[in-house]
Amino acid sequence: MSCSTCSRRAILQGLGAAAAAALAGCGTELPGSGGGIDGGELDAGATGDAARVGSGDAPIASCGDDMICLDLNDPANAALVDVGGAMKIEITSDTLIVVHSAQGTFATLSDVCTHMGCPVDYNASLVQLRCPCHGSQFALTGEVLVGPAQQPLKVYPTSYDTAKAVVTIAT
Repeated sequence: MSCSTCSRRAILQGLGAAAAAALAGCGTELPGSGGGIDGGELDAGATGDAARVGSGDAPIASCGDDMICLDLNDPANAALVDVGGAMKIEITSDTLIVVHSAQGTFATLSDVCTHMGCPVDYNASLVQLRCPCHGSQFALTGEVLVGPAQQPLKVYPTSYDTAKAVVTIAT
């Protein structure tokens, strides 16, 4: 990752945080609040706790070639402890959405809708991902359930070590 990429990301994250703080201070409800993960941001609505983790934050740990490990004992990953929880992770080549779909079962998919590139959100009650831009819906297998998207979301192989409480994602 180049320094210019790091700088752009830091600036954009700072601007997003400032805008969210300004809207929250005005008592304005953010779009999609109460509905899950919306527009690339995460909220604690119907999905339970959720969090965004940037590439420089401690909860992301490399645990082998092209592997990411998320320790569920780390408070930064608390969004994934309970079934229905989800969080987004930024990696160099993609933004991932990790979902705790059933006891001991996790799914990791690209956050980028294959229709027009909007970030998808997770709906825990329907156990599916939805694009807020044009309404495409996806199963946790990546399969398109409702268009206009025609291509499935990219799925990343994910495993869970119950004894260590670690989610491993092959990137």
